[in-house]
Amino acid sequence: MTDSSFTMNRFFLPSDRQRWIVPAIAIFAFAIRAAPLFRSLDAWAMDNDSSRYVELADGLRAGCGFAKDLATGCAAAEVLRTPGYPLFLAAMPSLKAALFVQAIIGALACLVAGLTTAKFWGIRAGATAAILLALDVPSIVNGDRVMSDGLFQGLVTAAICLELIAIGRGQSDREGIMLIVGAAVISGAAILVRPIGLSLPIFAGAAALIASSGDWRRRAAIAIVAAAIPGLVTAGWVARNRVRSGVWTISTDGALALYYFGAAGVVWNRTGLQFPVVQRELANEIGERFENYPDTPPSKQHKMITHSIGIYANDPIGAAAVTARSLAWLLWIPDRANLAPFIETSGGAKRLEVATSDVPTRLRDLLSSPVLTLLVGLQSVLMLVTWAGIAIAFIKIRRKAGREKMMIAFLLVAAMLMILPAALPAAMSRYRIPAVPLFAMLSGIGYFGKFSIFTPLDSV
Repeated sequence: MTDSSFTMNRFFLPSDRQRWIVPAIAIFAFAIRAAPLFRSLDAWAMDNDSSRYVELADGLRAGCGFAKDLATGCAAAEVLRTPGYPLFLAAMPSLKAALFVQAIIGALACLVAGLTTAKFWGIRAGATAAILLALDVPSIVNGDRVMSDGLFQGLVTAAICLELIAIGRGQSDREGIMLIVGAAVISGAAILVRPIGLSLPIFAGAAALIASSGDWRRRAAIAIVAAAIPGLVTAGWVARNRVRSGVWTISTDGALALYYFGAAGVVWNRTGLQFPVVQRELANEIGERFENYPDTPPSKQHKMITHSIGIYANDPIGAAAVTARSLAWLLWIPDRANLAPFIETSGGAKRLEVATSDVPTRLRDLLSSPVLTLLVGLQSVLMLVTWAGIAIAFIKIRRKAGREKMMIAFLLVAAMLMILPAALPAAMSRYRIPAVPLFAMLSGIGYFGKFSIFTPLDSV
């Protein structure tokens, strides 16, 4: 663990002779993700948000900055979306090229997650992690759409795995610092792709603190720098939005989600009204229409946040209950609505959410497509397999060395903080995608982790 011959060009590679297995799985993952690109781009590749991303990318190309290019000129500065994914699209020669690159990113996530797991816990654990991620249907489907999920998943996987390697090495030497700083830079990019990654600076700093047991002042200094890199990126974008819109925010999407889905869920749980009815009533209270909620003026953000806090404070038990139900749903629910157009079937075309009404009708709709029913069943089995492996990992952890416990806990906390903000009544499988590689790694560790490279004296 303290081998001074450690070099950057081999930090992912396990020592097992069978280490080629993980790259082979990554190639398989790429084949699955790239295969749909032989079709023409259609509904399967587009989401409600896709057009907004494309319009923002067009605005960047047209010289409008981060704003749409309208027929009448450049629109007002965009504050609903962050610039990471539109910049990615603007750099691509076509949407199909962007999806091809996303397929590569998905395969690389399998490779990085698998090899990192294999390096510390053995090739069978790494191969298990890679195959669970390669077969994850929400990752496949949403990575093949003009959406930010695949890019964000790849960045999160890279950042967390670099930090995990730094912790596993147990040294705050030059290469350890390079790993942590590299993870911090990637974390900053990830936050600009999806603000739900706002917890990433915490992990950059935490990795620096627990990577070694050396001088605490040195570790603290490295931690501050590591957390500051993505933190400054975030602060810079918040300052830009303040200047351009008058609102302190990294994205107004957070306030919209809190108000129209979080607070609405608490009201729905308390009153029993249908969820869309609650959402429309909340929109009326701030003088807006829910049907147009993405275009809510930034000036309404303060009112939405204040009203949401009041709703949560008036019913904390109900809020906790709705959050717990939504989180449980989010951790298991298979992909249906996005999968249906992807495999070109009309069955199950409506999302099944915690606040869904008329569940029997939607289930009958699902069963009308045998292929969709089979794929939903397979997803459920894979999630059960994944969670069983995670449970085994934490049953075994009591007998393990301190550093290893830290690494496993680091993975779980990172995964949960990636999805906890999305634990709302509108939760769906797409919101689980950032955490899937980390869950897959934990599951591989549980089933096949050798735990042999750590010793009882290897503690933090």
